[in-house]
Amino acid sequence: MAIRALAELGRVVIVGRGAVYLTGDMPGGVHVRLVAPAGVRIARTAGATGVSVDAAGAWVRDTDRARESFFRRHWPARPLMPEAFAMTLNTAKLSVGQQVSAVLAALPGDGRNATEAADRGRAVARTA
Repeated sequence: MAIRALAELGRVVIVGRGAVYLTGDMPGGVHVRLVAPAGVRIARTAGATGVSVDAAGAWVRDTDRARESFFRRHWPARPLMPEAFAMTLNTAKLSVGQQVSAVLAALPGDGRNATEAADRGRAVARTA
C-alpha cells in the first residue's frame, strides 16, 4: 500500500481520517486530530473561498457527511474514537505555531530540530 510505504520512509505527514488506521500499528508515528467548531469552519471557509456563509455552511456539512461516509465504508468496524489519536488540537483555540509546537513535542527522538521547526511554524502563522 502506497501510504504505508511512504510512512515507512519516515519524516512524512499523511493527511486524512483513515491515516490513523492505515499506519496506527507502525512505530514512531504521532496521530493528530485537528478539530474546530462548525461555526468557525464555516466562517473560515466563507472567508477563504469568498462564498456566502450559507453556501460555506452547506459545503462544510456536505463535506462532513462525505468524510463520515468514506470512513464508515472503509472501516465499518472501527469507530473514529478520540483514543485512536495521540492528541486532538482545536484549531479555533490554538495558533498554527502553537499547533506545530505541540506536535513537535510529541514526536519521538531527541527533539534537536524541534525549536527550529517550531520557529518556522510561528513564521508561517505570522505570514498567513
